[in-house]
Amino acid sequence: MQGTLLRVTLVLMLLALAVQPADAHRRRRAVATAPGPRFGPHLGYNFDVDELLLGAQLSWPIATQIDLYPTFDYYFVSPGSLWALNVDLKYRPPTRYGVWYVGGGLNLLKASGGSDTNLNLLTGLEGRRGRTRPYVEAKFILGNGSAFQLVGGFSWRSPRTRSFPSFAGRSARESRWPPRTTRRPPRRPPPSTRRSAPVVSRSPPVRTPSLARPARR
Repeated sequence: MQGTLLRVTLVLMLLALAVQPADAHRRRRAVATAPGPRFGPHLGYNFDVDELLLGAQLSWPIATQIDLYPTFDYYFVSPGSLWALNVDLKYRPPTRYGVWYVGGGLNLLKASGGSDTNLNLLTGLEGRRGRTRPYVEAKFILGNGSAFQLVGGFSWRSPRTRSFPSFAGRSARESRWPPRTTRRPPRRPPPSTRRSAPVVSRSPPVRTPSLARPARR
């Protein structure tokens, strides 16, 4: 009973720190940085196995506010070995700062005596600024029995990797991929403010014959 109460309390603490009105999130959308693939290590504790775990995670954006989220966990059990491969989807609801996420997926648990397939339900908080982003996550593993674990770690975003383009909420002109580059017209030199002097012809005068008669003497 005490173990179940502890799990519920931890999850409620995560939700209370993150949930905010959706309209406040729209006013602060500039807080989040550009999306991109993120990867890194994590360390945690499984309360049912009563052992530490060490693993790695990858977050790859596939749509607006949705990430493909594969993770690997290795449990320090003795005797034998125990590890898990998780393939989840992570969704960020419209919250104030965009740090809270929920998700779920499949869990493949491999032990010395065999393997088992389970269901994951997870929630957590992740930083949204900078290239290095810390996070903390609570996960329920449901299947042949149940387990609960709490992990924390860091994720790094590669600046050279381009994420999938997002076309949600864009017009047809803005959703072209690849985007068109606009060419600026060449700059014309400003017109000269000096006026050129008129050209005066200096040709010699032309003499016309006189039609007057000479005077008689």
